[in-house]
Amino acid sequence: MKAVYLMRDALNGASLAPLHFPVLHRDGPIDAAAYRRRATGEDPPLVYNLDQSAGLRTIHLANRIESGAIPDIAGNTARALTIVIDGQLQITTGEQQESLSRGDIALICADACGAADFGCSEGTKLLQLALDDDWPATGSSTRIAIDDNVADATSPNLKRLYRADNARSYFREFRELFAAPSGVWSDPKPVDGFRFMSFPDGGFIDWHPEIVNNLAIILNGVTELEAADGAVEHFHPGDVCLAEDRTGEGHIDRFRGFSVLALVEIATEQLW
Repeated sequence: MKAVYLMRDALNGASLAPLHFPVLHRDGPIDAAAYRRRATGEDPPLVYNLDQSAGLRTIHLANRIESGAIPDIAGNTARALTIVIDGQLQITTGEQQESLSRGDIALICADACGAADFGCSEGTKLLQLALDDDWPATGSSTRIAIDDNVADATSPNLKRLYRADNARSYFREFRELFAAPSGVWSDPKPVDGFRFMSFPDGGFIDWHPEIVNNLAIILNGVTELEAADGAVEHFHPGDVCLAEDRTGEGHIDRFRGFSVLALVEIATEQLW
């Protein structure tokens, strides 16, 4: 994956630089039973140190944009954390140019947009989180840069993983994520916060409920999820799974290659 930072420079222009962002790495055995105890209330819930966002929105750009402006690229916010779900996003500032593909990230500062050109390939899909001025926060304990992208060549895999009435988890399509007309941003959806996590090759979490509603966006590696009926879905960079099976039997996680995920926590009443 690639991560870039579009910022305003000292001459009131714009420049591109590598983006280093905080990632929580989980290594070693992960106790699935602890998830089950927290889901039933036997153990108290964990309080995660989530980064804050003013909302999540998406856009589907059916037509190619050669150069110029993608509509309202930064929104009404100081910074916009933009993740490429499908297609390619091009950012040009003077002699600098970056081409971002599935699973890549761009932190876009609103005050730099006027000095940059944006283009995209046909069918590009973007997901964006509205941020304050101070993200990524200074002094974060873990910052890593990853460039080991293994994106799949097919269309992005967009799924919901839900709990049925029998307390078991199943997949269904997640068409709601890009339901707005082409070229129009979806209405911002309130979120409780977000974080980045990484897992080693071979990482494994046995049957467990999600406890909270997590919108998981795959940035690197392959995340394999198994549902109650034996269905297995493979999520590559740019793929998205909304895990909303907060209680019940849950699902299995397997990680292939060094895996990095963006996890956005969303309250049940705010779901699609």
